[in-house]
Amino acid sequence: MDLNGHTLTLPERTTYIAKVIDARPQQASIGWVQRGLANARTTAALRNGVEADLTTFLQQLPQRPTDRLLLLRVRQLAISEHTGAFSEKAFAEVALEYLLRLDDGYHLALSTAETIESSGVEVTAHHANNITQAFQQSLNQLATVQWDAVAASPALTLEQIQRPQELEVGEAETYPVLTATAPKAGIYPDFLAFRNNMPDTTTVYVVERKPRTGANWKGTTEILPYTVNMKTGQRTALRNVWGFSDGQHLYVLHNSRFFPLEREGAGFGFTGFSPADAGAVTTAAFAGGLIGAGIAAAATSGKPMHFKVNMRTGRIMDDFPTPSAAARVPSDTTQLIIYRRAGGDKTPVTVSINDQPVGSLSGAAYLVVPWSTKQHEAHVCVSGGADYCLTVLPTNAAPVYLECSRQPTDPTLPPLTTVTNKVGEFNVKGIRLRQEQDAKKQAK
Repeated sequence: MDLNGHTLTLPERTTYIAKVIDARPQQASIGWVQRGLANARTTAALRNGVEADLTTFLQQLPQRPTDRLLLLRVRQLAISEHTGAFSEKAFAEVALEYLLRLDDGYHLALSTAETIESSGVEVTAHHANNITQAFQQSLNQLATVQWDAVAASPALTLEQIQRPQELEVGEAETYPVLTATAPKAGIYPDFLAFRNNMPDTTTVYVVERKPRTGANWKGTTEILPYTVNMKTGQRTALRNVWGFSDGQHLYVLHNSRFFPLEREGAGFGFTGFSPADAGAVTTAAFAGGLIGAGIAAAATSGKPMHFKVNMRTGRIMDDFPTPSAAARVPSDTTQLIIYRRAGGDKTPVTVSINDQPVGSLSGAAYLVVPWSTKQHEAHVCVSGGADYCLTVLPTNAAPVYLECSRQPTDPTLPPLTTVTNKVGEFNVKGIRLRQEQDAKKQAK
């Protein structure tokens, strides 16, 4: 991943990042992205490493004689993606510490944590922008630092700063929710309210508990909190909050359900409902369209899964499940993906491969044909005419994308062409999103 071309600004700039230290416990990567139509997870990294690339990234503006020299310690820099039945999201999480260099050592001036989320048809390209936005929001907070008071904080040596650290007891002691003998009863409107053990204690609420009967969940309880209007007695399901406490136990809202939090070392974790398997959903969407994606999402979600709370950013993280079996394409199998984008002539065209009809395309649509006979060519034709044929020879497990002209009767346009995987993936995901939007409109 490359941050070149992404710019930063500093309001009322009086500082300069003189050095970057990567103090993350795991430094081999910065997370993972999903590649290909099967959304297989692949680790991601900055091209020249975190320290080198962030130094270049943060030293875009020249140093001035009056600037305070800061050391930036990176406690967390992670990206990830989530694919549901009908959408994709990209996340960037950044936890940074700015330390002022003085004669006796380095003094902590500011600690920040930012989480950026974006969504789209294909979100892998969003990560550089999300990282930039997270760093920009962090840098903006430097304007709030009371520099005269920084020297009062303990001095640290460079060796202490460079030592990778998990969120251990020393840091945990700064979070009231981890040191309180009991959590305060009330509602946590956001993560910081939870971490600071400062809930809203004025809103009246009640909690119902119902035994779960679903497979894999017997013996557990569904938590159903409601706010109460004291004048009318009307109850409203508690939503748009981070969680709540009944004074003895903590609960977190995750994917529209509440789950009890358990203390785990210097943080919290819980067992919640697993999300849909991205690889299975995507594969099913290609094979069965919107209905197939929905069936796969229902079949692969809702199982018990362990989650952790990132105590720096509040992000709920899974334990990095292994890639889906559907995402692992056998080496002797590939796919021929023939698609037609929206616009132009909507006259249906028939698609055949080696004289065998495989379907038709009308408007924005696509066909996915498994192909395991790679010793032989695939003769792909549209509308059955000789001028509409193209011969391809798949040579590896990567899909082969063929784009059908939006104007099949226009002699100046190639009726069928091969395109790169990057172009094909983007166009097919765009078609799928368009189909899903149309289906939602029709359902209303």
